[in-house]
Amino acid sequence: MVLNTALSRTRFLALLVSALLAAAAIAPVATAVETPAPAAVDAPPPPPAFASRISVNDPLNGGYLIANMHGMLFHPDVNDISEDLAYARWLGAGVVRVFAVDSSGTHPWSGSQVGKRISDIAPMLRAAHLRVIVALVNNHQAVPGEISTSAGWMDNYMQLLLPFYTGNWRGAYRQFVHDLISTVESNNAQDVIFAWELGNELHTPAQPDALIPFITQDAADVRALDPISPILPGTMGANHVEPGHPNSAIARWLYCDAPVDAYTLHAYDWVSRQRPGDMPVDWDLDNILSQPCPNGRALPVIVEELGTSRALAGMYTADDEKDRLAQEQRQIEFVRHFSAVVGFGVWNAESPRLVDRTFVDVRRGLTSYGSLGIGGGSCYDPTPDALPGARCQYEQMLRGEHFVRVGASNQWTPGSFAATSDSLVGGVDPVYSGDADAATLTLTGWVADAQATDGSGVDGLDVYVGNDPSAISGLPLAGARMGLKRDDLASNATNPNWVDSGFAINLPLDSMPAGPNILTLAAHTPDGGTWLSSLAVVVPNLGSVPARAVLTHVNAAPLATPLPPFHAEVESPQPGDQVGRSVVVQVLAPAADHIEVFLEPDRDQGGRIVGTTAVTPGTTAPDPFRVTVSLPTDGHTLYIHVGSSVTGQQTVVSVPVVVR
Repeated sequence: MVLNTALSRTRFLALLVSALLAAAAIAPVATAVETPAPAAVDAPPPPPAFASRISVNDPLNGGYLIANMHGMLFHPDVNDISEDLAYARWLGAGVVRVFAVDSSGTHPWSGSQVGKRISDIAPMLRAAHLRVIVALVNNHQAVPGEISTSAGWMDNYMQLLLPFYTGNWRGAYRQFVHDLISTVESNNAQDVIFAWELGNELHTPAQPDALIPFITQDAADVRALDPISPILPGTMGANHVEPGHPNSAIARWLYCDAPVDAYTLHAYDWVSRQRPGDMPVDWDLDNILSQPCPNGRALPVIVEELGTSRALAGMYTADDEKDRLAQEQRQIEFVRHFSAVVGFGVWNAESPRLVDRTFVDVRRGLTSYGSLGIGGGSCYDPTPDALPGARCQYEQMLRGEHFVRVGASNQWTPGSFAATSDSLVGGVDPVYSGDADAATLTLTGWVADAQATDGSGVDGLDVYVGNDPSAISGLPLAGARMGLKRDDLASNATNPNWVDSGFAINLPLDSMPAGPNILTLAAHTPDGGTWLSSLAVVVPNLGSVPARAVLTHVNAAPLATPLPPFHAEVESPQPGDQVGRSVVVQVLAPAADHIEVFLEPDRDQGGRIVGTTAVTPGTTAPDPFRVTVSLPTDGHTLYIHVGSSVTGQQTVVSVPVVVR
């Protein structure tokens, strides 16, 4: 149901009131980590019922990047988990995002088992200075034991359905969450949890307002189990929670009133506002966030997933990785234009050295780069490619970002000899691009004395390390060039004197350590003393680049020698077979070392991966390969991609089946 009538709006308000009353009765009210001084107004807004527990100064555990490794917890060998964490640290991520359910369906673990795995790897996380976001369920994979009416085929995907959100969640899902969180806490591993996420990409498109009581009550359950860790909704954006509504009331509730600690977004293939890819997150950034919340709350915005498909019609083909990289950069620069965005995530950031490739996504993310589209060409280890390639360039882009958080720079507080009635206006512009190898970081912005009648009324601006007002008595880190012209203010500002209020600052990056650096801006006015504001510059905390594995030298075959024939034969199922929802695909392919199975319309057209297997290096290929896949009911076509990373040969076999 869409909220586009007076009746549905009334229902939405009724649900909102009842949800908030329920939350107030059973959930503790959050205490903000850092609360700015209230504005001097006659009637201050009521305080938010739920203020964010995420630190204003360090919202993403020392970094800005989230490494999405959705299947990391389910690698059979913990050495693969250790390898993934080393890769995340090398990328400069502070947070790893994982799913508590196995999207391949091969590890139907209980909540206690998942909690035990998190507890077991907690020492690894601590050693790597990483924490995890745990998505407690995946919209595309229910928890083990969920009743059949909770999930089904919708919009060409297997998804959680409305009955899950309106009541079924109180069964298997609630028990799963309870057991998981309780196990983590009983093993004293709560410190490695960055946030509990209610679920990945949750939504109720058939009845959008049903999301409100679900999130309210589910968050109260999680908060009762763990009153400290932040809670994230895991939602994708306005168009996902309320399709077709750029000013979604549900999205606005999530941002202003929901019992969560950040507003989450997911976006792939966003080209422009006219071509927004699979999720028009500009609706959220332009509309949902544009107006202050009536209660004064302003959640941090985390773009948890941001990336590209291997091919994008009209933009680039699967072989054109140069233009694909340009698209990655275009998306990153777009979200960085918005000061509320505190960081973003890269999809499928699996290490190229993994033995278990079950969770490698060959359609999107870092693992879909390379000559074969299976993750080759990394700077970390180019395997299976011979040399670093486009994936390496993407990694270097991520490792070289200096993320600047300017959200607080327009909040000026009085310093030495400041007349408290005459506040300043202006702030630092969002920084959305830069040279990764540059020695300095240039900040621009504007600042003016609202009471000045001649010019901007500000004659100096210095930058100091730290946010302690006493620090400004020492030497500044940098000084600003003042009096720069601002054409944007010439037409928009209320005071024509502000047109020359611009400034530019060159920050020496070698003077700032890795991690979030809080800087104080000190603006001097001849008539009003000194005024202070702050910003943060995140210098990536990069792990060391590990040495490449030593390879045994093998004499190359003569170039004239033709490659042997590459055959793949699907033994079962056969075309037209009737199969159950769980079926084993058997493939004879003696020269292959990896197989991926996709549903229609195949890999490069957006088909969902339903199974994968790969040969462990140093072992013999199975005869036949066996891939267990989970399928939705109805008629489908399996696209079975068979390849060799040694020879580069690959083939695709399609098999139509009927799933009972």
